[in-house]
Amino acid sequence: MEPVSGRKLGRYTLTRRLGAGGMAEVWEATDELLKRRVAVKIVRAALAESREFASRFLREARLAAQLQHAHVVAVYDVGLEAGSLYVVMPILPGGSLADRLARPVDDRTTLGWLRALASALDYAHGRGVVHRDVKPLNVLFDEAGEPHLSDFGLARGLDETTQLTQTGVILGTPLYMSPEQAIGTAAGPAADQYSLGILAYRLLAGRLPYEKAPTPVLLRRTVFEEMPPPSRFRDDL
Repeated sequence: MEPVSGRKLGRYTLTRRLGAGGMAEVWEATDELLKRRVAVKIVRAALAESREFASRFLREARLAAQLQHAHVVAVYDVGLEAGSLYVVMPILPGGSLADRLARPVDDRTTLGWLRALASALDYAHGRGVVHRDVKPLNVLFDEAGEPHLSDFGLARGLDETTQLTQTGVILGTPLYMSPEQAIGTAAGPAADQYSLGILAYRLLAGRLPYEKAPTPVLLRRTVFEEMPPPSRFRDDL
């Protein structure tokens, strides 16, 4: 069943769609038990129908729910109901880093964000959880302007061992993807560190090392080419 306003998933009533990606839709909802607004990420039906995907996704969501860090978006709940696979999280009103990249960010602010995100990754890696998709859309800001990493470990549902990936689905976002992900091997903590490095490059240099190229070209450059130094695009860096 497709998500629609007014539909209920467990104790959550969907109110309006906040966004959508290739893997899921995000809805604002009301937690009818606790009477609070939450964000519900609903996996697309084609993925949720895979029993192996659902099992892995739920397992990773439970691991993510155990993470308690100031810069990690909390997981409130996870469920599978009437064929719908979903995760419940707080609503962060500050938007995503992708929204903020429309304007230059000063270095002091950038370094503060990077310290916070690196701290979140170190904490998760120390507990055996790898993010696998660090990118601007997965960095959300609270009302105080503090950054938080969302979707920790949830991309594991598209792990290289699943049938979905074997039919051509690539895990991650090509512009921020590590070389090991680009060639389809297992992603560990180093993959997250690489993606955070690309995020730092984008914030400090004002652009990505590789832009405006088809995905196969981006992946080939990631694996085989030496990255241009960010100082090429910003002399004072």
